[in-house]
Amino acid sequence: MVTVLVIMIAHVVMLVVMLVVMVMVMVMMLSVVVPMEPAHDVTPPRDQVK
Repeated sequence: MVTVLVIMIAHVVMLVVMLVVMVMVMVMMLSVVVPMEPAHDVTPPRDQVK
């Protein structure tokens, strides 16, 4: 029974990782295709980063 649980957990982890990678790729593509997105205003100005 333990092996079955481990296999199920591994499958769930793989699915979650795949979903996260897909979302990251979509966000990267959107950011490249639409560089003039208002979401950039959320990032703090470079003066505050220093």
